[in-house]
Amino acid sequence: MALNFEICKVGKSADCTKLFIEDKTEYVSIPPDDRASYALFLVGFFYNKEGDDERLTIDNTLPLTVTTWEVEVTSDGYHYFDLLPILVWTSTNSYSIGDIVYENTFYWKALTNNSNEIPTNTEGAHWEKVDDPYTEVDKVNDLGNPVIDKVTRYDDINLCKAEICYGKVVAEAAKNNCKDCSAAVNKDFMRVDVLLQSAFLLTAQTKFTEAHDVALVLQDICNDLTDCGCS
Repeated sequence: MALNFEICKVGKSADCTKLFIEDKTEYVSIPPDDRASYALFLVGFFYNKEGDDERLTIDNTLPLTVTTWEVEVTSDGYHYFDLLPILVWTSTNSYSIGDIVYENTFYWKALTNNSNEIPTNTEGAHWEKVDDPYTEVDKVNDLGNPVIDKVTRYDDINLCKAEICYGKVVAEAAKNNCKDCSAAVNKDFMRVDVLLQSAFLLTAQTKFTEAHDVALVLQDICNDLTDCGCS
């Protein structure tokens, strides 16, 4: 059975500055579908409707053992992640020009066919180092096969700040002891409630860019909530 890679968000920090992405792949004990056969490299982006999505900083220094990535974020909205499962070099495989492997803390590209020589820290006639495996995504080897197979995409609409904001407006509306501004507080509540439910619905419909726009509107509203100064 072919191995199906899977990642998902399993949590976020209380201050909304971090997302936690976990490898949920169900590995088996026999190569090449066991965990030890793969180096996992995670890439993440924050969507920008104007183009040039922002690449997120992700620690990929432990690709052979990582199970969870801690990703710093600065905003609510649409974040997406690509998991690159890269095979660890083995002498039992034959490689074609362009194939990507992991060996001895580095990623390598095959320069020759049937490159069974082990990659070393010094580049040679058979291999060259690849600093960023993501640059090799969508490329094919000399045989026309993907050099990084089974790239897995995970889409996420982060609503951490909006959810905290919702809790605040609910608490403020529940006080109901500031008659002079109760209408404004109720207006805040209705706006946040409708937009938050809209973001959830759009996400469920996989309309991620539309959900992103709603998340940013929510963020603006939550930065300008009515403050009655009531207790």
